[in-house]
Amino acid sequence: MPLIIADIDRQWLDGTIESNQGYEKMSKNSPTIWVVVLVQSGIPALVEAYLTESEAAIREQSLRNAMRLDYDEAGVFEVDIGVESIQ
Repeated sequence: MPLIIADIDRQWLDGTIESNQGYEKMSKNSPTIWVVVLVQSGIPALVEAYLTESEAAIREQSLRNAMRLDYDEAGVFEVDIGVESIQ
């Protein structure tokens, strides 16, 4: 199931995902999400975010099984979520 960005915000606020201290962007403590992108005939058609690489890889493979290999492309990208804060 794709991750909704609001879920990340909620997890960040309730402490499920550790936040970084001070004023930093994209530090080692920033959470990581895995983004699956499907491009059909050169047009981005789908973007989904997952908390684990394995879930994202499974989704990518299911998309690849249904796409036209000569025209479409799917990929998984690791994204560190940078949060700026002043404490």
